[in-house]
Amino acid sequence: MQRVKVFILLVILFAAGVILYSETDNNTTQITEIKSAETNAITVTPIPIGLPERLVIESLGVEATVEGVGLNAEGSMDIPKDVYNVAWYNLGYKPGEIGNAVIAGHLDTQTGDPSVFYNLLSMREGERIKVIDNLGNTYTFKVVNIASYPHDEFPLVEVFGDYAKKRLNLITCGGDWNRNAQNYSHRTVVYSELEHQR
Repeated sequence: MQRVKVFILLVILFAAGVILYSETDNNTTQITEIKSAETNAITVTPIPIGLPERLVIESLGVEATVEGVGLNAEGSMDIPKDVYNVAWYNLGYKPGEIGNAVIAGHLDTQTGDPSVFYNLLSMREGERIKVIDNLGNTYTFKVVNIASYPHDEFPLVEVFGDYAKKRLNLITCGGDWNRNAQNYSHRTVVYSELEHQR
């Protein structure tokens, strides 16, 4: 909103400048003022945010391809097709946007072998997560909290809803495996906030 206000102010000043300088005989000064105002307006244009392609967590030795997913037939966030990839919820926010961007990954495979987020619960506050998008931008997020929730008490709004900062939330399974339900008892969430982008 602040950027929009700045842009509107520049447009108003630009218009006023044209009127003021049109009353003089110095056309060179008028043209220079117009070009200067146009240049200032361009500098407040936000950098485009692309679609996430790779997720890197150096502390865990993770470098994974990102798949965009929506909802499955049950109305829950879908899972990545490749067990070693991660899934970005493409009906929500992109990493780098204001709000909760969500990326989920498997804890293990069907054979019990470790998958991409096997060690996610071992992350600590202050560690970094990087996301590289299809435009070549790199977003570095700093971990601010790690939480574990019972599967039936998962805080959907907290994880997927609006947020005042640029946040990335990583999700995987945790707790005990319920053979009858074919599901884990808990969900691990790593909350992180954007530190910088380049």
